[in-house]
Amino acid sequence: MQVSAMSLLKTTLLLIVLFDVTAIKAHAYIDPGAGSYAFQVALAGVAGLLVSSKLIIQKIRFLFSRMMSHSKEISSDSKDSSSIGK
Repeated sequence: MQVSAMSLLKTTLLLIVLFDVTAIKAHAYIDPGAGSYAFQVALAGVAGLLVSSKLIIQKIRFLFSRMMSHSKEISSDSKDSSSIGK
């Protein structure tokens, strides 16, 4: 039996809502440093995405520039070889 990702997500969200609705008082607090920690984690995630996307874009540009230079070399070689026979 295969479980699709969507049904797994729906089940997980349903369980989270049920636990939230049925929760009793926890008599706990969130540490004031937890907010700054969450902000740092989010900021690090954004920075990581930016750096990795920049690297991917550079690799794609390099690949296309290599393909373009290779096709220019081939077209210039074919022009040179066609003028030799004349």
